[in-house]
Amino acid sequence: SLLDRPLLREHVAAAGGGSQGEGRTSEENWSLRTQTMYGVLAEAFDESGGVALSYNAMIDATSTAAKRKVVAGCLQELLFLATHGVTELAQNEPYGDIVIGKADGFDDVNIQIAAA
Repeated sequence: SLLDRPLLREHVAAAGGGSQGEGRTSEENWSLRTQTMYGVLAEAFDESGGVALSYNAMIDATSTAAKRKVVAGCLQELLFLATHGVTELAQNEPYGDIVIGKADGFDDVNIQIAAA
């Protein structure tokens, strides 16, 4: 399941490569962190049958000493993907759960994701 993946235990701080700057929208220019996040989301959407995902559920399963970095890094990558039309994010109240959905461009992404 999504919650058992090492990404959310070790993800962003250890994946290497920073998030990309503006204008770098082609998948081949995505950082390793962004590609990793996309891969985790793609697997999670497959497992859920395309149903939206809970950010809180993902981060609640993170049990690493660097949890703050992981949580912040994951959010940064989600924001990048949302900005570029890959994911949709919704939050109904301040500090509430963030619901992650597929945007129209999600299935158009063309990158090879290594198995986690």
